[in-house]
Amino acid sequence: MPIYTIQKCQCGYEGDVFAKVADLNHGRVPCCKCGAYCDQNMSNYAVGVGNRRFHAEVQRSVAEGWTKRTAKKAGELLNSRGHTDAANCIDTSTGRVHFKDREEQQKYAKAMYELRVEKDPSIAD
Repeated sequence: MPIYTIQKCQCGYEGDVFAKVADLNHGRVPCCKCGAYCDQNMSNYAVGVGNRRFHAEVQRSVAEGWTKRTAKKAGELLNSRGHTDAANCIDTSTGRVHFKDREEQQKYAKAMYELRVEKDPSIAD
């Protein structure tokens, strides 16, 4: 059974609820205390596929899957190939990739594509 986070119910309960998908009513979840249907609290939801996660906002940050060691190597490699904008997107302390805007994201994607086409062994797929 999935766990749903609900907004404050008329009975005052606010929090997580176990509910079957069949129990949902147009996306509304039954309260575990009184049974009334409540709206889901979507503010804390994160959607992810594999090692990439998107947190309730426009795509600004993705987890590329770098470890601390490989993030540093990737940044150095990107810098050595002249892709300083792409290298600056990598946070070497966490391995996360952060984008200020769509243009920066496209530069990073292009740089990574070029490195993968070259089949550089220091870049993990």
